[in-house]
Amino acid sequence: PDPPTCAEVVRDARSVSALTLHFAAVSFPEDRGAPVGAYVVEHSPQRDFSDNVVAVNLNIAVLGSSRLPHYSSLGKAWLQYSVEALVPGREYFVRVRARNAVGVGVPVLASPGSMKPGMKPSHMEETSVMVSVVVAESSSVAKACTNLALSWRPPVNNNGFPVSKYLMEYWTDPGVSGVQVVSLTSLFPHVFGTFSLAFDRATTDSLDINVSTHDLRLTLEQLPAVRHVHVEMEGSSFGERKWRVTFLSVADSSRHASLAVESPTLSDPAAFFSIAVERRAEPPGGYG
Repeated sequence: PDPPTCAEVVRDARSVSALTLHFAAVSFPEDRGAPVGAYVVEHSPQRDFSDNVVAVNLNIAVLGSSRLPHYSSLGKAWLQYSVEALVPGREYFVRVRARNAVGVGVPVLASPGSMKPGMKPSHMEETSVMVSVVVAESSSVAKACTNLALSWRPPVNNNGFPVSKYLMEYWTDPGVSGVQVVSLTSLFPHVFGTFSLAFDRATTDSLDINVSTHDLRLTLEQLPAVRHVHVEMEGSSFGERKWRVTFLSVADSSRHASLAVESPTLSDPAAFFSIAVERRAEPPGGYG
C-alpha cells in the first residue's frame, strides 16, 4: 500500500515521555487493491533510522481518533497513536507505514521531521523558596531597609529541558484572576468531534469535545504564556457544554489575551462555539 498522508507528531501535553502521532488512514485506491488492516509505527533518535529503532505493529482497531473525516477538509478517516516510554528532551524521528495482506508499504516521516518529548519544568515547591530580610550588619542600612533576600532550590524535575533562567516577580496586591467561558451549543445532545484552543499566538493539539477538566488544564498549562489555570465543567443542558477557565497565573504580557477556538470539526454542522469573558483580569498592584 501507499504510505499514509498528513502524518504529524506533537508533544503529548499529558505526559513528559510521550509524543502523539496523527495520520490519515490509507483507503482505496491507495491500498493497491487490498484493504489496510494494520500500521507499523517506528521511532528512532537517528534521522535515517539506522540505529535504536523501535517498531510497533498496530491493528487499525487500536488507532481510533476523535478527529472526524472532514478535519482539515481531508475526507479520510484519521488515526492516532501515543508513542510512549521515550526519554524526555531527546530528539526522536517518527514514521509510519501501512500493512495489508500483500505486505508492508514504504514509510512516511511524520512532520515536522523530529520532535523532543517533554514539558515545562515542574512547579517549585513552596518549601524550596525562602524570603528573608537583609541584615544591616552585612550591608548598608539603606539596602537593608529597601531589599529582601530570596533563595530557592531548583525544580525537582526539568522535564527534559535544562533550566536556563528564572523569572522573579513581586507585587503588593494580588490583583484579580481573569475568567473565560468556552461554550459549545448544538441542536443535538450527542455531538462528536474535536477543536483546538489558541491563546496568545500558541495553539493546543486537537481536543475531543468530551475532554475532561483535568486534561484540558494540563493542555492549557503547556502553552507558553499560561502558567496555572483552574478548569470547571459546568452542568450541561440539552446540547450545550461549558468549560470555565480561571487564569490563576499567566505571563504578564498575556494578562489580557483571550482564548480562541480553532479548527472546530463537529458531527453537527450547525453546532458552534463561543467564548465569553466572565471576569476581566486586573494586574497585581505594585508589580515588578
